[in-house]
Order: sequence, then structure tokens, then C-alpha cells
Amino acid sequence: MILFASNADTELLALRSVVDDLPAEVGGVRWFHPDRVDGLPALDGVDTVVVRLLGGIDAWKEPLTELRARCLDQGAALV
Repeated sequence: MILFASNADTELLALRSVVDDLPAEVGGVRWFHPDRVDGLPALDGVDTVVVRLLGGIDAWKEPLTELRARCLDQGAALV
């Protein structure tokens, strides 16, 4: 499963418009807007986490550091 994070609504809308057409071997896709969630989403079943932040790392520095540590602990790739 892929977990996609973006603080750009248009990217989340674009992802939503294509996710149902992805090949089955891609697995599931979940997404979230980092500024609109309390805490980090669960990584259960997640193989790959993709983070796209307008404004760079400073836009979400502490949570990104925690997410990185969780990805390392669970063996999920972080892009």
C-alpha cells in the first residue's frame, strides 16, 4: 500500500481522480493533507510513503522527522 501526503489540495484531487484506475499490483493508496490531520496516520500495511510538501521540509519538520522514524521502524520506504 502507498500512503501519499501533500499540502496541495490539487495534488490530492489529482490522485483521487486516478487511484481507481491503478493496476491491482500497485495495491491500495491512501492520502492525507498534513495540515488537516491530528498526528500521523497509521502505517499498517503501508510499504511506501510519499511526501510532497510545498514550502519544503520546514513546512512540516517535526512530524516529518517522526514519520521518517516510524518508516524506518516498520521497513516502509519514504520518498
